[in-house]
Amino acid sequence: MGKRTIGMVVADRLGARFIHNHLLHDVAICCAGYEGAHRWALYERVRAAAYEILALQPTTETFVMTNALCRDTPREDLAWSHVVNLAIQRGVPLVPVVLEALPEENKRRVQSENRIASGKLTDAAALESMAWGLASAIRRDGRGMARGTRPEWPAPVISNYFVP
Repeated sequence: MGKRTIGMVVADRLGARFIHNHLLHDVAICCAGYEGAHRWALYERVRAAAYEILALQPTTETFVMTNALCRDTPREDLAWSHVVNLAIQRGVPLVPVVLEALPEENKRRVQSENRIASGKLTDAAALESMAWGLASAIRRDGRGMARGTRPEWPAPVISNYFVP
């Protein structure tokens, strides 16, 4: 169970538009290559174009967006600032939801056949070194916390937080 799976269920429950971060990354990786010299420049152009159009959408429309923010990475700080600025530009609330998985679960998932086939990160040690661990810093109460291995478990807790 990953951010895409949970995000899709939450978006469906909220009647929201689902925007998965890999929609933007995949264009850059497909065209420039994972290690390509032009990957990040292309990603930034794709992201800028997408966010420009998202900013024009009615403020009554809710977005559920995914991302995987990494520790001590200026690019991740920039990515987060773009999300914040999109919300400010639209004049809508921004409610971050942090998903955590146990290191053993992350290791199992990162080495799955599905990830290998999709060209995603498959190095468990690299994933562990990148993990941000932001969740404990933004928790205020336990209402939004959910644990489980199927999206049917955390998704209702997350969506019910916004629509009781």
